[in-house]
Amino acid sequence: MPFQSKSLQLKIVIGIMLGVVAVAFAAIVRTDTGIAQTSNISADQAVVLALSYAKDNGLWGGMVGQPTEIRGRIMPFGQARQFLLSPIDPNTVMYTMRDNPVWLIMLRGNFIGHIQAFPGLPSKNLPSNPGRDDLHSQMAVIIDANTGDGIADVLVPLGKELSVISLPVLNRPTGSISLPTRLPIVPVTPVAPATPAPLHP
Repeated sequence: MPFQSKSLQLKIVIGIMLGVVAVAFAAIVRTDTGIAQTSNISADQAVVLALSYAKDNGLWGGMVGQPTEIRGRIMPFGQARQFLLSPIDPNTVMYTMRDNPVWLIMLRGNFIGHIQAFPGLPSKNLPSNPGRDDLHSQMAVIIDANTGDGIADVLVPLGKELSVISLPVLNRPTGSISLPTRLPIVPVTPVAPATPAPLHP
């Protein structure tokens, strides 16, 4: 399944397994890149958000049932993309986000990917595709570590699952978890054009 980007839309990493220090839903983690990453989203919040983003949306697919394993940690966005074997093109706007902190959450379980039907383009030698559903056992979710927004969901092809041994196991929260609230949109107040000064002869 190709990389799917959301809201701006958006491997092998030898990492050191580190715990997340959470204080009033804030965490500071030093990743294996040596960059200190600060997060307003706790590990519990990240898990809850990832599970909500991973649900099958009926369009391109998602999680079926409950995950059997949850792993993840905070890291720079560029490192998360590299982990998924999808490095950021330096010629894109996304490249400017490469040092932004994100939560990479890896889910194991049952997932389904919907391949949409395609009528084909004979002029481009593109054949038609009747559409189908593919099964997957691993899914990645990238979450903005400051706002909680979902940046990307990736269904990993069956038989090509990624090694997640470098990511710590995260437990699914059992109690009520408060999720981040969005800041209200500040309305733009139109400014009246200035009145030109009168011309003097």
